[in-house]
Amino acid sequence: MFSASTDIWRYQFHPEVWIIVISSVMLAFYATRVVGPNAVKGNEPVITRKHKYAFVAAIAFLWFASDWPMHDISEEYLYSAHMLQHLIISLVVPPLLLLAFPEWLGRLLVSSSGKTGGMEKPSHSQSRSPLVECTLDVLPTLCSFSNAGFDVLAPLRVFAVESEGEEGGFRVRARWGPPDKHEAGQY
Repeated sequence: MFSASTDIWRYQFHPEVWIIVISSVMLAFYATRVVGPNAVKGNEPVITRKHKYAFVAAIAFLWFASDWPMHDISEEYLYSAHMLQHLIISLVVPPLLLLAFPEWLGRLLVSSSGKTGGMEKPSHSQSRSPLVECTLDVLPTLCSFSNAGFDVLAPLRVFAVESEGEEGGFRVRARWGPPDKHEAGQY
């Protein structure tokens, strides 16, 4: 009665996924139909075909990675499917959503005044190439997936291994820069 089903292709409804997908589509519709026409200037289009395709692809990948059968297989049977699910949600969906954002919406979200007017240019210390930022954030994680990558980065003291109590578990955290600049901790 309480045993797990052996049929991995049995459909299971996941309402939380549908709530996220439907609310995302409704929010995008509201932003492009109500907010967008008031935010753009002149004959500028509210959204382009590129924005539409990127949004549809992002929502499709999010839905594929979060709903049946991927979710059920990854939760109950295959750890590799679970990791594929995480990779899609963290490395495929966010760039597509960034491509789907029109410039006026980005300006509106980050402006302190709530208007789409001009924004101050960031200082030199705050402005880095997005490619550099992404590389600095993702490189340690990708390299740590293999033993060879971890062995290369470990002497650079990029990772800190911290114990998690008496159970013997541990946690790996990525840190950049020389160890003396980090909080107290063993490397």
